[in-house]
Amino acid sequence: MAYLAPGVIGLYAISKQSFFLQRLLSGDKGIPDVSAAVVIIVFSVSMGIIINAITWATLRLIIEKLGTRRPELDYAKLNKDILDVYKHINEGNYRFYQAYSNTCTSVIIFIVSYIYKGADIRYEIVFVAVAVCFVLFMAARNSLQRTYRYTYDLLQKQVEEKEK
Repeated sequence: MAYLAPGVIGLYAISKQSFFLQRLLSGDKGIPDVSAAVVIIVFSVSMGIIINAITWATLRLIIEKLGTRRPELDYAKLNKDILDVYKHINEGNYRFYQAYSNTCTSVIIFIVSYIYKGADIRYEIVFVAVAVCFVLFMAARNSLQRTYRYTYDLLQKQVEEKEK
């Protein structure tokens, strides 16, 4: 989900700049052909991975500049007893961070593409997209903060138990 949905949005956004992608996504009758489904899924996941890299290089830095710092974590302290808890923290928080932040990045790509294509700009669409980006950014920041805090607490608890 952290790659596919943002990838679909990003693919749609850049399709306005590419005849090949427009044709692939719209088919002959205005909807994609069944035969194009696998190609669209592969392209969407690939676009989602690219969006994830863009997110890492941009939004992650912005989140850090706003005060959310990655704590020093010693993953060597993870043992089989707490590995399941760590996986639960990761799945319940970090995966949401990825989904929110990648979707935010893909919506930004959509906005830029929408403005760039030179069509009549409907400001209500831009306003809604910016508002959605803001909410997604705040949700991503919150999920990343929880991931850091819970992981840090888990590893600290492990250290304290070993010292007893």
